Amino acid sequence: MLDPLVPPAHAAVAFEERAELAQAEMVAGLEAAGHLQAGPVRDAFLAVRREVLMPQAYVRRSGPDETPPRWDLLDWAVPPDREELLGLLYGGESVLVQHDGEPVLGRVPGTRSGGTMTAMSSTVGMTVALLQRLGLRPGQRVLDVRTGAGVTAAVACRIAGDTGVVTVDRDEHVTAAARERLALLGHRPTVVTGDGAHGWSAGADYDRIFVSYAHHAEWTVVLRGLIQSHLGEDRRAGATGTSREPGRRYEDDLADSAFSDIVEHRISFSRAWTPLSVLGCLRSTSFARPDLFADHAGFEEQAEDLLHQHAQDAVLHEDGVFTVLLARRPGTTR
Repeated sequence: MLDPLVPPAHAAVAFEERAELAQAEMVAGLEAAGHLQAGPVRDAFLAVRREVLMPQAYVRRSGPDETPPRWDLLDWAVPPDREELLGLLYGGESVLVQHDGEPVLGRVPGTRSGGTMTAMSSTVGMTVALLQRLGLRPGQRVLDVRTGAGVTAAVACRIAGDTGVVTVDRDEHVTAAARERLALLGHRPTVVTGDGAHGWSAGADYDRIFVSYAHHAEWTVVLRGLIQSHLGEDRRAGATGTSREPGRRYEDDLADSAFSDIVEHRISFSRAWTPLSVLGCLRSTSFARPDLFADHAGFEEQAEDLLHQHAQDAVLHEDGVFTVLLARRPGTTR
């Protein structure tokens, strides 16, 4: 007699087929939108299984103004979670993969309350656009700064080969998960825990270096100043860590290195917020969560007043830019 609590084998096979179909549909959508062209990056995205790199992911259940925020950790190994997780992994949006600096491996699925999201994947459209501009080729040595879910590292391994790929992230739990999950895909790049702002000299000489950062709307800069007036200027990473801003620009570091042939790409994005939705988002971040403040209510009162001053018809427009630096050795093929 079949145990009703154990899904039949054909159900697992059906979801594997569903995942392959979802992956193909995601790639077709990227092609239709003009983000992805025929070539090695497209082939890699058809081969890299996102449910292997991200077998668990968070979905927010609370509203933007609800305190404390609540998330559910979905797990591919739990059959009732698979339908929703499939949509998250292959829907094209950023995927939340770490809560409050926790160990990523060995987690029990279920609800998390409070805390912050401390690691996520990039949106798929942005990732494929940047990887195509990187011009990866077999045999190249590639440095990937900020490992995240490991998608960029996996694509680099598929194209350039494992031995030449180095991926760096400051969070040891993120790198441990990436190392194990990349191995499940058959890839064994060098995965390093460290500050990506300083690269990883032991892996040089690189042919390609991938690093990105963002320019922010005016009201976000002013809001950051208010946060720093309460908490100080150190940046917060994960649940407890802090770090200083880099002493130099990435561009200057690269210009003084062997990779002085730098191409800068700027990718615009637009978002709309309300003052209350911004406050709700801040409560779930690692850098402005409520327990960091001696007077959180006072901070929120000041922040709401500041945000209303910058809003237009009660809307805060965030027209930002991601800057991506692709660095090569002078004289190498683009």
